[in-house]
Amino acid sequence: MYDIIVNSASKKGLKAAKKISRELSRRKIEYEFHYTSYPKHAKVLAGELAAAGKKNIIGIGGDGTFHEIVNGIQNLSEVNLGFIPLGSGNDFAKTAKLPKNNLKKALKIILDGNIKKIDYIQFANGTRSLNAAGTGMDVDVLNKAYAFRRLKGFPNYLWSLLRVLKNFEPYYLTVETDGQKKTYECMIVCVANGIFIGGGMKVSPFSDLSDGKLNLVVVHNVPRKLYRKYLPKFLTGKHIGLFAEQFLVDKVKVTSDKTMRAQLDGEIYNDFNFDCHVVKSGINMFSA
Repeated sequence: MYDIIVNSASKKGLKAAKKISRELSRRKIEYEFHYTSYPKHAKVLAGELAAAGKKNIIGIGGDGTFHEIVNGIQNLSEVNLGFIPLGSGNDFAKTAKLPKNNLKKALKIILDGNIKKIDYIQFANGTRSLNAAGTGMDVDVLNKAYAFRRLKGFPNYLWSLLRVLKNFEPYYLTVETDGQKKTYECMIVCVANGIFIGGGMKVSPFSDLSDGKLNLVVVHNVPRKLYRKYLPKFLTGKHIGLFAEQFLVDKVKVTSDKTMRAQLDGEIYNDFNFDCHVVKSGINMFSA
């Protein structure tokens, strides 16, 4: 039995649901669709399904839908999660090697029934992150991207990044991990489980979903005259060791003398307590 949560705001998701229905019916496999009807409804649906003892919960949508599902389920270790990526960014899917916008292959992975245990990021306030959590310029970029809908996916994020860089002022963020505390003049502090943010920007090129560690990436402030030289390196994951540092950690706390804004899997949180740790092998995910 598969319980499938569909992001009703996505035309691709609704079309996919019809195709999945035909295929599962043809195979005489039991299933039930659960359609979102308001923002954050996927979180509520996932929580209700898990509380009712449902074991195979599938999400159709993008990073935002998957973020909601992971945050809605209290007993994550007791369910199997499947992700059918049909979003504009699909950053988590890239790291997890899930077929993007390929319904047939994505459904096959789920029906084959192979389970892989992966980590997730747990915050002290109860919020979880599946892919990556960050603060600094990445939040500014997302705000621009969400306000500009004429472009989709990576082109929108890139356009938004270029707009933000025009008037960028560095952030001063204090990072505490493994008993060490240091304040950085930086562009981004990212705690990553996955590799990509922003529709394909390789912020944490060495991340592994199942290594039991978080990748802390600090992108230092770059002089404006070097933007043209360094931007391609950031997009392709060649910034580590050049103008960014990476640390393998179990827990991280980030603070600022200003109100903390953060993005978790592309969802923006204001006045956020950025205090997190890794939960090792906390999610059972359908995987190839």
